[in-house]
Amino acid sequence: MTVPPFHKFVVFSELEEETALVKDSFAQCPNCDAIHRVTEVGLSEISNKDTLMSLPTIEDIKLELPDKMVGLLERHDCDLPTWQEVKYILDNSMWGRTVVLAKEHEGHTVIGKFVIILAREVYKVEMFERDDSPV
Repeated sequence: MTVPPFHKFVVFSELEEETALVKDSFAQCPNCDAIHRVTEVGLSEISNKDTLMSLPTIEDIKLELPDKMVGLLERHDCDLPTWQEVKYILDNSMWGRTVVLAKEHEGHTVIGKFVIILAREVYKVEMFERDDSPV
């Protein structure tokens, strides 16, 4: 029996309202291109499908976002889970939420940029810096 490779990759997941459990979803692994059924935080199983046309794409999400937000996410070359998170925030009017646009490590320092979503078409971009030195 062949053991599938262990890959870590970021996905966007929603939680069930009453139970706070992860809603099952599908995602395509950027490492091996396999379709995974995401069942819990940090846990998925490889699906028996090679492709899944119903998977969301960045191109699909662009159609539902304001132009300024599309431009911002494109300029920062954001990944699919980031696009999904922004769409979720806008769809659910979760004003004041932040989304990381870029993050880099410089030694023990992490520097980056995030957007604060204040309203459907009102955003504020800010920089951050934090020390990631071992305690």
